[in-house]
Amino acid sequence: MLRKNVLTPEESALVRELVADVSRHDGVAPLDEAALLRLTPGGAGAQHFLLPQAETGAKSTGAENTGERLVGYASLLPDGTIQGAVAPAQRRRGAGAKLLTAAHAQAPQGGAWAHGALPESAAFMAKQGWVANRELLVMSADPAKARLALGDKDSATSGAVGLYLRESRGEADLELLYSLNAAAFAHHPEQGKLSLADLRQRFAQPWFSAARLLFAFRACPPQAAAGQEGPGIADEGMTPVGFVWLKEDELYVLGVHPDAQGEGVGWKLLAAALRLAVAEALPELKLYVDAANTAAVALYKKAGFQVVESHTRYVPGAQAVTSCGGAE
Repeated sequence: MLRKNVLTPEESALVRELVADVSRHDGVAPLDEAALLRLTPGGAGAQHFLLPQAETGAKSTGAENTGERLVGYASLLPDGTIQGAVAPAQRRRGAGAKLLTAAHAQAPQGGAWAHGALPESAAFMAKQGWVANRELLVMSADPAKARLALGDKDSATSGAVGLYLRESRGEADLELLYSLNAAAFAHHPEQGKLSLADLRQRFAQPWFSAARLLFAFRACPPQAAAGQEGPGIADEGMTPVGFVWLKEDELYVLGVHPDAQGEGVGWKLLAAALRLAVAEALPELKLYVDAANTAAVALYKKAGFQVVESHTRYVPGAQAVTSCGGAE
């Protein structure tokens, strides 16, 4: 087994090929965004475990198998998150157990994500003596219907009183986003640990648009008193209380500062995200939220979002079972 801190372009291509094969077979990607970003040249910080065919004695199962394809791969992120994949034709031969053991040895307090809550994944983790301790829900809705369900009929009058929204100014707002994200997700094991470098890397992705990242401020100035929104209003003398960020067809992140929770800020931000999605004629908007975050789940359900998928985090049975209560 190869353990690498940085992948060569060739190794990265092999991992992506394996991920694509597994995604097609299982119907769900085995790696999340954070793990995929670490495959890029600028994605340092993770440990990569590669299991080549030569080490396992795996045989080619078709003409497309060149002998260079990977049997399996595992990613270990800096926060101790383990994710991995084994080629469909090479499963139940010990590759998954070998990768999980190697990755966990480097992060004994870490946990492993099984994406899609597949029965095969649950059976594998149970066989290894690992138990589920957290569930991440994937919810989806038609933005137009969700906006009506939420009651957002007029952007100038709906939402929390004394708030205004403005678009991001790109890199100029990086520090603002970092501070708000850290406060809103202080107890979240992944989102709350994003660094300035992590956020800057996301700003550099092809999908990023400053117009799809909105900030909410309390104590709006006179020109915004009627609920005016836009990037031209100055921030001086106001307190940032939240943000909402869209990525392609996903409500990527919605965060509310702890000091502003319970004031309708989340409603205002969700309504703004739905207006953006409707303006862009998106037929569907999805989001990810911890099942333990009952307040956020309730808000999304009120807007008509329904659970369409789930992901499960596992830890060794000997570890204390805990739940994440972070908000998203």
